[in-house]
Amino acid sequence: MLGRRRSHQLVYSSAAWRSIHPLDRAHIILVAEHLKPMAYCGFSDLRDVREFVSKGLGIVVLQGVGPTSWQRSGLDRLVFPSLGYLVCNSPKILKAMTAARLSQGAMSMRLQGRLLGYPRCCVEEYMQPTYEKEFTIEVIKSVTDRWAFRFALEAVGLFLDGKSFPSEFYYRMPSQTPCSVSCRPSLKLLSRWAAVIEKYDPEAAEALTDGNKYMAVQLQAVAEKLRKRGFTSSAQLRRGYVHRT
Repeated sequence: MLGRRRSHQLVYSSAAWRSIHPLDRAHIILVAEHLKPMAYCGFSDLRDVREFVSKGLGIVVLQGVGPTSWQRSGLDRLVFPSLGYLVCNSPKILKAMTAARLSQGAMSMRLQGRLLGYPRCCVEEYMQPTYEKEFTIEVIKSVTDRWAFRFALEAVGLFLDGKSFPSEFYYRMPSQTPCSVSCRPSLKLLSRWAAVIEKYDPEAAEALTDGNKYMAVQLQAVAEKLRKRGFTSSAQLRRGYVHRT
């Protein structure tokens, strides 16, 4: 254990490590520290850097999962790799993920979600969304198509109720879709992720939280626009109309 920690610290303090994009480093840390089995992310086009980091952290890196260029999304401004790498914490995980990617259907999606470290409830909500049962099309469209899922709709409701956005979600990974703003497994998971990323790479933590804070600001702006239309609570948001007396 002591040898592994020393090896990891050597990597985290190296120039090779800092040459990797901070958001990628956040992904890699969680895999290397065994907080999630695997991650999709960018890495480095330099073979020497990949070999040094993968050997030092004891991870398996599969190249060619997608392009290595980075692109910003619309509303949240988080940065997504349009093509990148698959990083696993063991050959066994790589084998399981390869099998999942070759197969199709619900079982494959559930396995990939589990290997990415996401709570089961969040994977199920992603696969079979339930927000349309509680929110009208007009309300959903007001939050924009990019954020058309329960987590964002509930976040807007939080702001309408005058409540704070849970800070744990500032450590949400770009590809992660929590099933709810009150999802306990997600809050617990992200709290652990936050502690580890902050400990080993504050710069990576800052890059991750900056994007998520911007997302929260944008969702708060949506809530303010709805407030001007007469919506003053999450209950009204779920009804889809303003009850006037």
